Amino acid sequence: MNYISNGEQGRMAVEKDRSWAHLEALGKLRRLIGADYQEGGWLPPNRVMCERCGVSYLTYCKALRRLVLDGSVRSYPRKGYCVLPALHRPRKVGLLQGDGGDSPFLYMAHDLAEAIRQLSEADFMLQLLQARTMAKLPGQALLHNVSGLYWHCPPRKARPVIKELNERGALPLVIAGLHDPLDADDALRFPGNYVEADLQQLGRLRAEFFISRGHRRVAYAGNTPWFAEHIGLGPALREAGIPFGPEDCVAAGDDVSGRLGALLAKGGFTGLSVDGDLAHDEAVLAAVAAQEAVKRPGLLFRLGASQLRSLIPKHPGVKLLGVERQDFGSVVEVATGMLLRNLAEGTPMSPRKLPVFRIDLDVEGFLHGQ
Repeated sequence: MNYISNGEQGRMAVEKDRSWAHLEALGKLRRLIGADYQEGGWLPPNRVMCERCGVSYLTYCKALRRLVLDGSVRSYPRKGYCVLPALHRPRKVGLLQGDGGDSPFLYMAHDLAEAIRQLSEADFMLQLLQARTMAKLPGQALLHNVSGLYWHCPPRKARPVIKELNERGALPLVIAGLHDPLDADDALRFPGNYVEADLQQLGRLRAEFFISRGHRRVAYAGNTPWFAEHIGLGPALREAGIPFGPEDCVAAGDDVSGRLGALLAKGGFTGLSVDGDLAHDEAVLAAVAAQEAVKRPGLLFRLGASQLRSLIPKHPGVKLLGVERQDFGSVVEVATGMLLRNLAEGTPMSPRKLPVFRIDLDVEGFLHGQ
């Protein structure tokens, strides 16, 4: 499947051609300093360095100014440029959030803060990278002289940029969480070292929850029927002899309450698995509460937010069976540790999926904020 248009690919190529000449010159200078100036020292005259780097005088001076700005080199008038010893040069990890655009929405801000804490404790400075288009992000990484990249929940359209970063091989990159779920084929093609929640564990957990409690008919109200199949909820229910298909699903969107109400009115459903945002949750609760008592299924909600606590009491007669919890902090911890070990020891990185879900059966405790 092609996730980026030909027009967008063309614009990316143009942007890359315009910027990479200067950035590659900067990279050459940094590699030279990294190899020959571990203890620091004075750089030769500018024109000598231009020849060594194979760049023009203006390009070299532009790259040198960048090194002064990021603290690797100091300028002394009428003396020249002195490289700081490697131990005193700043060590930075580039931090990317979402699509890397300006004014980013801090998705899962608490977990992002945990990644920042771990990187800071390892004596890395953090450089937030942003660009008008994702095609400019690799250039931003080189411009700011980061040692590695931590990308928090990139969208699917980030794949071409991630692929380019990996192919260049200049910077280790780890991805913590994926904003869009991967199916089996996607996982084989995804071009990065990602750590993400194991959604198949979530599907098995949901199915086991309903099966072990004797439910014989289960409905789903959430993203799409595809998602219920992708996480394995549908296959696991059918394997246990519980009929489940697209006709038992209500996708998020317009008139969730009406569509779900019509499904439940047919009768026979004893369990309902729910995904969605606050508006979706409210519509689901309204549809369930409007049913006759014998047609109200017990509810299993994904990720109990504080808003859910305030919504449940407003819909008398609704029975909450359990609330799913997600420990995304373990994804952050593993991803950050993977990157730090690579930077410190060169340890190879590889994709990982973690079992981060559990079901909280203490419904009363949840509703009372415990």
